[in-house]
Amino acid sequence: MIFSLALSWHHLNLKYNVLFICVANMPLSNKERQRMYRLRRDSSPSRRAAYLQNKKAKYKDDLRKGKRKKVADMTNREMRAQRKEWRHRQQKCRRTRSCESVAIRSSPPKDDESVPIVSSTVSTTPSSVRGRKRVQRNRSALYRENMILWIYPGVISNLSGIRPSYPA
Repeated sequence: MIFSLALSWHHLNLKYNVLFICVANMPLSNKERQRMYRLRRDSSPSRRAAYLQNKKAKYKDDLRKGKRKKVADMTNREMRAQRKEWRHRQQKCRRTRSCESVAIRSSPPKDDESVPIVSSTVSTTPSSVRGRKRVQRNRSALYRENMILWIYPGVISNLSGIRPSYPA
């Protein structure tokens, strides 16, 4: 026995239509069960508003009980740890969003519709290369190395045992 469940909901002015086809004898995985729960919860604007209100009330209650802290109330060490966690979470989110946009771009177009070009605003370079300070530091190091090579052409070649490929 096969049944389907079609849901649509509005979230951030975007409309999503989802169709789930389930086989009655197969149990749902936890991921599928959670996704269906969230779709049902977010399908109705009033239900979503109630959920967000409960979430906000729980946050305020946790603040009062001391389970959570505001950033202003954290010590420097706690703040660094929290921001590091946020950074890792954001990087993971950007990676998945980037992978999704690549999947959308690489999927073949359908016969009837034209596929919009999705430009990724996420950098594909690793995080070790990104960042203004890091770029500037690398650029400065290369500049210093070039100046040393320009002034003393044999210094690097003598250290490494390799002759320079340009005339001195």
